Amino acid sequence: MIIRPLVSSDVDRFAEHIVHHLAENGLGPRFAPFDELPRTMEQIRQRNLDGWAAKVGDTGWMRTWAAFDEDGAILGHADLRARGPDHTGHRALLGMGVRLPHRRRGLGTRLLETVTDWARAEGFAWVDLFVLEPNTPAQTLYRRFGFVEVCRYTDFFRIGDDSVGDIGMVLDLRG
Repeated sequence: MIIRPLVSSDVDRFAEHIVHHLAENGLGPRFAPFDELPRTMEQIRQRNLDGWAAKVGDTGWMRTWAAFDEDGAILGHADLRARGPDHTGHRALLGMGVRLPHRRRGLGTRLLETVTDWARAEGFAWVDLFVLEPNTPAQTLYRRFGFVEVCRYTDFFRIGDDSVGDIGMVLDLRG
């Protein structure tokens, strides 16, 4: 297995990975706050191409890494992106996902190591994330890695008839 940053020539393979990964939402713990794919393949492609093309620090920047098997299939990914409004350039927002058959094999830890090493080298002070309350395996991984819970939004999402909370966590990269 190899983990490497994605480039524009990877966008079609990555968009397919995202569609397949999101189809697994709810087959284990729910990891995304929706039941159906919120974007078309073209929107997924364009969002990533735009984010990868933006300079780190500019509005909308994103960097994505993927773990590939020996046949070139994507097993999981992690991305860091602009945190949001002005004056938050010292923070990055993490998103990640590992395909269901490849979970609990250390892949999430390796992806976290990769992206946080990059963030430190780029001078970021914090990595932020949000994780749904039912996704206790992800919460355990993040805590083990050093993320600390800083907020909990009870009943943040209504998905069908379900009330789902959202948890904010941060990792201090300065220490």
